[in-house]
Amino acid sequence: MDTSNYAHYNIDMIQRLDGFYGMVDTRMNSRIEKWILGNRVLDIGCGFGQLVDYLRLKGYESIGVDMLEDFII
Repeated sequence: MDTSNYAHYNIDMIQRLDGFYGMVDTRMNSRIEKWILGNRVLDIGCGFGQLVDYLRLKGYESIGVDMLEDFII
């Protein structure tokens, strides 16, 4: 399991993100990307920040905010 992208997650979160949920999440992120206008994105309620990370890798200037401080990097 490659944990380089998940340095801020615990092992349970990593397994969830790399499993079935991660496959569904990646598909949904690509669908969301199609609706983005411009290059800047604010994800309110970003949770673990998967969409923010996905968009950053695609070259977007993306920022996520969430009430769960422990999961924000």
